[in-house]
Order: sequence, then C-alpha cells, then structure tokens
Amino acid sequence: MRRETASLLRASVLVAGAALATACGDSPTTPRESAPAYDPRAFAFDESGALRGYLYHWPPGRTIRVYVDPTAEPAGSDLRSAVVAGAALWAGTVRNGEVSVAVASSPAQADVIVHYGEAPRLVGPGGCAPPASGGVGSTFLCPDFDTGTLATLPLLAGGGGSVKMDVAVYRGSVADDAQFRRVVAHEIGHVLGIGAHSPSSSDLMFGSPTVSAPSPADGRTLRYVLQHDADLRP
Repeated sequence: MRRETASLLRASVLVAGAALATACGDSPTTPRESAPAYDPRAFAFDESGALRGYLYHWPPGRTIRVYVDPTAEPAGSDLRSAVVAGAALWAGTVRNGEVSVAVASSPAQADVIVHYGEAPRLVGPGGCAPPASGGVGSTFLCPDFDTGTLATLPLLAGGGGSVKMDVAVYRGSVADDAQFRRVVAHEIGHVLGIGAHSPSSSDLMFGSPTVSAPSPADGRTLRYVLQHDADLRP
C-alpha cells in the first residue's frame, strides 16, 4: 500500500455552512466552475511531488467535525474563535451550502483536529512520514492511493477515532492576532480541498497571506474543487 504525506504550510480556514441540497453541490440554475482561478492540485509543500495532479475534498453535504485543542494557548489568543470566524468566511464563498463545519467536543468525535504547533499532536501520522514542524501553519493528511482515500490518523490516546487531517498553527511565529487569524483561515482552505498556494498576494491562499478573507479567486477555486469528483476522499 503506497501512502505519501502532504504537509501544507500556511493559514487554514474551517467552513461553517448549511448542508448540501443537491448531490453534486449545484442547483439546476447554478453554473459549474469550468476552471479554478489557480491550480488547487499543485501541493506546493509536498516535497515528493506525489500529490500533484490529485484533487481531494469532503463528500457533498458532509458536516466536517473539528476539534479545537486549546493546549499551550497563550494569553490573549483564542484558537476556537479564530477557527469559527475563518469557517464563516469560507462559508460565504460557496453558493449552496456545499460544506458544513461543526465544532466537536472531543478528539474522538472529530474529522479534523486544529491545535497550536507548540502543543503535542493528538494523532499519529497514519502510515505516512511524520509532518515537519515549523513555519506558521501546516495541514497534514495521509493519502492512500490504493483505495483513493485519506488514511485515518490514529488517536495517540487510543480509542480509534476518525481524524483525517491535523492542522497546526504556530502562534509564536506570527506577529500579531490579525496574522494569526489569517493563518488559521488559510489552513482551513486546505482542509476544505485547496491543496495549493495561490501565486497572487491578493488571495488568502497565497503562501504568506496578507489579506484577511477569501478573495473572489479563492472562492472560484474552492467552488471548482467542490463541484468536481475527488481523486482522494476523506
């Protein structure tokens, strides 16, 4: 079984939204995006290059359960509120509630864990090489190309679980709360299926984001991802 690691360094955003009303994320009157604004399959921080050309996203209508771990939270920082705010920003980029995010009360209930990079990870690498540390943020997933799925990242405390992605945000590496929130929102963009960095600094998915919300290009790229079949499914 061939598994590779994708570690995507930047800021992440989790989306809050309503459940999908139709099977493919479109209403009969909503046009499909024929092309993304930038390539969501580039995987700029996948050093092996194994993920280039692959598209991933959650099933339409799936509520993504996110556990926010406050361990090592510094005074004046609030990771949970940053996740919720970032999710709301991405919710505004989709047309029919294609994605829905809920905050989970425990790691055992989560599909995604978001934590401070300074804190210990709650999950193992799931058969992939462990993710690198450092930078300002990273989104880690472990693809299984034999089955076309993302591997479950096992809870280190035991008990199984269903975690598919692990997001780390390094609060000590950002200048202020505004940058921290940009990084969180950026990383959620990776969680939702944008596996690349935009080449434009006007986009939230730029490698070092300077804007606080998804741009029209970010929205177009996410809609393209959600409207097309995934090569790798959580």
